[in-house]
Amino acid sequence: MPLLGLWLLGGFVIQFTVAILDYKSNNSTGGNTFLFFAAFFMFVGGVEMLLKYDMIVRQVPFDARIDGWAWAVLTMVLWLWTPAFLKNTALLFAIVALLDVALPFVALMDLGLIGKSNAFIPAWALLGAGIVGIYLSGALVVNTAFGREVLPLPGPLVP
Repeated sequence: MPLLGLWLLGGFVIQFTVAILDYKSNNSTGGNTFLFFAAFFMFVGGVEMLLKYDMIVRQVPFDARIDGWAWAVLTMVLWLWTPAFLKNTALLFAIVALLDVALPFVALMDLGLIGKSNAFIPAWALLGAGIVGIYLSGALVVNTAFGREVLPLPGPLVP
């Protein structure tokens, strides 16, 4: 758990940097999204992992249902932002669509409104989003380095 917390904090640095670069290139969709994800997923998630681990070790009781409310807010924000991603590569839209499926399940499970037996649904959606994200980031790096499309990227679903 502490290792995951530290990895998330490292991811915060990367996503925060990407957000700033997106803002500098007038990509407000990317800037807003990366900044939101950097703060919510990475920074808060990392610090929370460290705090929860400390509480478990010290046998301090805690109620983590507040996380469900935070995930519910994230879900609603991402649902509202989703149409903006139709103008990006279809792979980025696919990642957001998979997150749109996963996040409400995470929120509802954390709130205790549905059972953990449903965890396979967000798990598969997040795995899919991760796989697509790895390919997308690889294609962006390689294509930029070569100045041409080496790894194919589909265009936007809406021009």
